[in-house]
Amino acid sequence: MNSVEDTVRAATRAYGGIVREIRQLELTAAPAELASGAPHGRGSGGRPPRARPARSWLAPLAAAAAVLAIGISLVIVRGIPNGRAAPAAGSATPSSPAASTSPPGSGPLPAEVPEYYVALDNTQDKNSPYQAVVASTVTGARLATVSPPAGSTFAGVTAAADDRTFVLDATTCSQYAGSSLLCPRTWYLLRLYPGSASPARLTRLAIPPTASGIQVQGIALSPDGSELAVALQAGWSGPGAQIEKLSIYSVATGALLRTWIGPSGTISYPEQTYRLDSNSTVFWSADGRTLTFRNQANERILQISNLGQDLIAGSRLAWSYPGRGQVPGYQLACDNTPNAVGDGSALICGATGMPAATTHVVSKCSPMWDNAMGFLRYSAATGDLERALYIDQTTCTGEVTAEILWSSASGNTIIGWLNSASESDPTGPQRNWVGVVAGGTFTVIPFPLDGGVALPDAVAW
Repeated sequence: MNSVEDTVRAATRAYGGIVREIRQLELTAAPAELASGAPHGRGSGGRPPRARPARSWLAPLAAAAAVLAIGISLVIVRGIPNGRAAPAAGSATPSSPAASTSPPGSGPLPAEVPEYYVALDNTQDKNSPYQAVVASTVTGARLATVSPPAGSTFAGVTAAADDRTFVLDATTCSQYAGSSLLCPRTWYLLRLYPGSASPARLTRLAIPPTASGIQVQGIALSPDGSELAVALQAGWSGPGAQIEKLSIYSVATGALLRTWIGPSGTISYPEQTYRLDSNSTVFWSADGRTLTFRNQANERILQISNLGQDLIAGSRLAWSYPGRGQVPGYQLACDNTPNAVGDGSALICGATGMPAATTHVVSKCSPMWDNAMGFLRYSAATGDLERALYIDQTTCTGEVTAEILWSSASGNTIIGWLNSASESDPTGPQRNWVGVVAGGTFTVIPFPLDGGVALPDAVAW
């Protein structure tokens, strides 16, 4: 997590702990650079942010006093720490709040939803290496379980758009050791052949292993499966300034095709709860012509045809934190930098926050324990909020999480994760859902949330 996000999280937690509710605020306009042009998109196989460890809702009053001034001005930049309770689902636009109160359900999924996913899982033994589990999106049934090479563990997974081609990386270091971030990575192609005697086949790729002391910031397989983008933080093990590299390799030959370089911290790296390599920091457009990468609290677009080598000078701002606009009746902000959808029309994110005073539900808990989580869609042309794809309002809770795991090229259909944990009412209902959002509804899918899957970077559609 970058320093901006750290500051915002601290401020919002402290502020949320000493007030009962926050009036609706207006977001400031994005920087002039954002208004200069619309971004291209990212591929339909794109995926976002990482699972975060549980955070405390109430900060000590001393800490609250220290960050109150920041909290008042930045509180809407990150959704106020999170929660759960009575479901309120539906779609919304900036001028029309969500009206539906039906809870998530089950039913047929849109045809564009991928049939299979690959998840890294160590359900049998939490200290064992991660295996690659191939399963059905609709039924949750396992197609295959692929073990990592002897003496290693899988550390990352990314997918092409055909729902049959995946790339994994592996390391010989334990995924729970802090040093695992700097251990060498080797690369493997996983191809699916449903209905055959060997439905999942793993092959070592010729892409060179990373050197010891190099941190993998992000991985992304191109929509056609022909190229692998890898973001690397170099300079950890030796003298000199640390630099960021974004490189593209040929999947077929392992050849290095392009490299761009930026200063340390150019590409944001999610929190390392599970020591997994992120598939949520770099994304391809559906046409394979651009890469979107997370830059601190911003999102930048890089043209692949750009012959320069400067990662910042060769890219342009696509979205700036926290974005513009609010859903009436809610104070919501993106949990992470949004993901550009494949066709370039929109930016989408998982968002958390709280309902405005007028939409608080009546409950036995203080309004400060009412929260909201969902998914927001922004215009790529203007940066303005277009609508909420889905909102779930909760009560008596202190922590909520909303993450996007996959999106269609248009961004109108997504697979997302919603989670809430009660702090004020431990006996109340819990939310821990993975589901498909389409047409303002959230359809739960049988994802193994009780397993050893570390969401969201450990799953790829």
